[in-house]
Amino acid sequence: MKKKILVVDDEATICDLVRIRLEKNGYSVLIALSGSEALEIAQKEKPDLVILDIMMPEMDGYEVLKRLRNDFKLGMPVMLLTAKSTDNDVWEGWQSGVDYYVTKPFTAHTLLRGVQLCLKEPTTDSVSLVMAAEVSYFNKSICLPPKRAAALRTAVAGPKPQALALISAAVL
Repeated sequence: MKKKILVVDDEATICDLVRIRLEKNGYSVLIALSGSEALEIAQKEKPDLVILDIMMPEMDGYEVLKRLRNDFKLGMPVMLLTAKSTDNDVWEGWQSGVDYYVTKPFTAHTLLRGVQLCLKEPTTDSVSLVMAAEVSYFNKSICLPPKRAAALRTAVAGPKPQALALISAAVL
């Protein structure tokens, strides 16, 4: 059975681009052009993954994420796909509880590897091994670039765990 992915972005062209790429790789794709539409579809369809933009009118991606997790108790993984790319933006994204963070513009390869990692699917080539490493961070499994993952592992294992928050901020 095909994995079902809900793509949420207020830009229809982005939704179409992501849909085409995902369908070519065997996924079933649902589209929502607003946060409220995303919540409605997610409740009804129970997708295996939600790919979510942050900057949308009326209800931003963080509010959608909060409602998916808290109000509706839907536990599917969520990947942010956003133009917000500063260090602070990425940090805020990880702090929100997402499972993966991709910035626009993005490559098809990056999108597909993020999807595979979120869905815990085996990857088909060795490139993905260079792109991300899985780390347990405050009892949550997250994927980071290998150098950041190694730095976080070193910080956790180090003699001064009180410095973890500062190092984590720099790593993530």
